[in-house]
Amino acid sequence: MFGRLAHTLRDMGWGALIPLVPGEKRPAISQWERYNEHAPSDLLIDHWAKTHPHSGIGLAFGPDRVIASDLDFLDSNKATTARAINDEHLGTSPMIRIGRAPKTLQFYRAAPGLQVSGKAYGGFEVFSCTGQAVLYGIHPDTRQPYHWPEESPETISPEDLPTVTQSMLDAFIAAMEPLREDRVTRQGVTISYTGTTAEWLRQFSGMASAEEMIEAACEGIRGVGPGARHATMQAATMALVTRGIAPHEFLAQIEAAYAATLNGKEAQARLNAVKDAARWANKKAWGGAVNVEPVRLKVRW
Repeated sequence: MFGRLAHTLRDMGWGALIPLVPGEKRPAISQWERYNEHAPSDLLIDHWAKTHPHSGIGLAFGPDRVIASDLDFLDSNKATTARAINDEHLGTSPMIRIGRAPKTLQFYRAAPGLQVSGKAYGGFEVFSCTGQAVLYGIHPDTRQPYHWPEESPETISPEDLPTVTQSMLDAFIAAMEPLREDRVTRQGVTISYTGTTAEWLRQFSGMASAEEMIEAACEGIRGVGPGARHATMQAATMALVTRGIAPHEFLAQIEAAYAATLNGKEAQARLNAVKDAARWANKKAWGGAVNVEPVRLKVRW
């Protein structure tokens, strides 16, 4: 698949293409996060087309100035409501990807200066300058190809997507608040986790010990709904490292909490993501050395 389509997509203006493990959502290459900052070269695309010809095709968000709203609801009523909110505030996108209906991933163009605080908000996500999404491949649950009901990356370029401004995005996130699936009751108090590092740091600010923060992180990871678990784990890990807690102090507990939300083959395949998140957080925040100073939590083009 990568060997057949990658050059066509590159010619259409899709730059940050990466190969995915066949039949899975994860990249087939290591250190793929670098392509959130700059697109791979044509020579590298040529190389992957030869070495990963049957791989799926993913898009690393960032270089192409593309954002995507991931409406990750399996409940049909919530999915319908979420789609209506999305179209009202972001506009109708001609490029909608479906892997497991009624979930949808809708693509847009980022206006200059657009800022996205975090990524996952409990039941839905906004991809912007981090992460990657499947453009073409086989869905691991349905075992059917991802499909595009209308336009696709083969027929439309990033420059031709509808533009989303800051006010549009802020209104969309606010309107989606009632649908969020990320509330956790802790000691009789309802805590809301958005899946962002900023939110975790706000929750941690009132906690005195590392043990209390780790416990809260584990409860939050176990309590969020489908569609927010992975990003919540990543954000919690980033926040713990940012607060100066070394990964060896919490990895076993975070792994156990994350594994409790998964099952069978999925758990085996994705549990290493916890270690990857810890390594990424340590490198991203402190260049590999744990510190306790605050970090900048928003991204800007």
